[in-house]
Amino acid sequence: MPDRKDRLGHSQTQPFPFDRAISHEGITHSIFAKGPVDKTGHVSSARGVVLLHELPGMTPEFWRLAHWLAERFIVWCPDLYGTGQRPLAPVGGVKGAARLCISREMGALRANRSGPITTWLRHLGQVLHSEVGGPGIGVVGMCMSGGFAISMALDPWVTAPVASQPSLPLSLHRNQHGDLQLTDQERTALSASETDVMTLRFAGDRVCRNARIEAIQAVFGPARVDDHELRDKDRNPNGPMRFPHSCLTADLVDKQGSPTRGKVNDVIRFLSDRLA
Repeated sequence: MPDRKDRLGHSQTQPFPFDRAISHEGITHSIFAKGPVDKTGHVSSARGVVLLHELPGMTPEFWRLAHWLAERFIVWCPDLYGTGQRPLAPVGGVKGAARLCISREMGALRANRSGPITTWLRHLGQVLHSEVGGPGIGVVGMCMSGGFAISMALDPWVTAPVASQPSLPLSLHRNQHGDLQLTDQERTALSASETDVMTLRFAGDRVCRNARIEAIQAVFGPARVDDHELRDKDRNPNGPMRFPHSCLTADLVDKQGSPTRGKVNDVIRFLSDRLA
């Protein structure tokens, strides 16, 4: 029987409208935004959430998640690859990995060191919070951007970070899977904070192994990490990779009552509880 707690609306995959371009310290990216609409057709008062796309870019599955979140929150989606008034088209795995590795902004191979994009994202979070108000904002990062949600939690206005299958720094060797893109000072600051974090991964994910979740738990403390490990058998059988990876997008089974779709509801509850 369908899960009665599954209250996600109709699946939509069209991009959000262009909102603006935001520049900070020499980095510029476009923002696409949407939020709950009231009976008059205006965006109603709601808390803010930054949704960060994965390595392929802003795929239809990414926009499906964005629309679900926008039913309850004001959602800002930065295009981390483009700067135009239309989202840059998603790229394939090989081209995407090449783009990620050579990007000085992303710092794909850097362990224990934040990339320049982190500074820009923290500025973005501050702008969103200054406009929507409330106790704080949420951040949902996935794959390459999963760790960015952790870094953004260094700021007091980020009160609900979600890291789904965090995959940076890219691990060239097995013993690197527990690395994080955090300096020692940043680890200390996060340990001293009171912020909780939500993590998600598939049990058989070969890119985001459990060692990375354990590393996050070592920083925040296990009691402050709301960890969700999905079963491999619950993945979308038509997913793009040989192993399960994208918990909230490509490997999600868009069927009411499915375990993966249920995780979107868990994310919404985590955000709602900490942004109220």
